[in-house]
Amino acid sequence: MLICTDDQINNLSRYIKSSNSDPERAMVLALILYWGLSGPELRCSTIEIIDGLIQIQLYRRKLSYGHKNYQRVEILKLPSNPNWIRDLQKRFITQWEDKYKRAQKSFPCQLLLLTKNLSSNRPIGVEALRVIIYKGTLEATNEKIPPSVLRRTSGHIYSQIGEVSI
Repeated sequence: MLICTDDQINNLSRYIKSSNSDPERAMVLALILYWGLSGPELRCSTIEIIDGLIQIQLYRRKLSYGHKNYQRVEILKLPSNPNWIRDLQKRFITQWEDKYKRAQKSFPCQLLLLTKNLSSNRPIGVEALRVIIYKGTLEATNEKIPPSVLRRTSGHIYSQIGEVSI
């Protein structure tokens, strides 16, 4: 099983907490590492901003035969503590609101991640998400780390300490 090294995890954590990092990339990396969000959840989820904090309405696939319950709560409320997550949310909200104002909206939908050219408010593609993650991991560790490795690392951290969230 391929997971990130301790040095890579520390560099990613420093990047996420840094006030100089790109807010969108840092938020995506935080959502993967600390909350274990998947690609479809990142691409298709919507957000609501309440009292300066982000609430994410997670995308859910239709339950398959034999499954009666979802494994995750539907709304992820990002906390206000520690300070770095509150600061990251403020920076992300500022950038997101600016992009959302400029986006062409064919229907009312506040997606977590907006398309690069802001031509629509439809979910971004798989490759666009991969580019965001690669740019973030490249800035943080000088290596491109695939999303699947980040999710496995999140699961590994969770299994080691019993708590992956902040």
